[in-house]
Amino acid sequence: MDYKALAQETAQEVLDYSQDTSGWKVVKTSKKITVSSKASKKFHGNLYRVEGIIPESTAKLSDFLYKPENRVTWDKSLKVYNMVHRIDSDTIICHTITQSFAMGSISPRDFIDLVYF
Repeated sequence: MDYKALAQETAQEVLDYSQDTSGWKVVKTSKKITVSSKASKKFHGNLYRVEGIIPESTAKLSDFLYKPENRVTWDKSLKVYNMVHRIDSDTIICHTITQSFAMGSISPRDFIDLVYF
């Protein structure tokens, strides 16, 4: 499978959603963020969009959000976050394991994520 092409197609789809201004309904606002939703055309459920301004460069922010050594420091829902494979400088495959929730009634979950910067 061509994961780079899949990542680029998905990134374009997300960009299209962000540029589409029709049908979004604001579900929550605060001083710094706005959360909107709209029904998905691809699956049964909603898409959610969070908008806000973060006064930081894109490169520094993406490093903070996705580098394995940084991700577990801020994302307390994760137990494990490891890079499995680097496809190129913009595309990686990561393995994540979530923490258990609700006093263990929801067990940890495993995910394989395709991350594209």
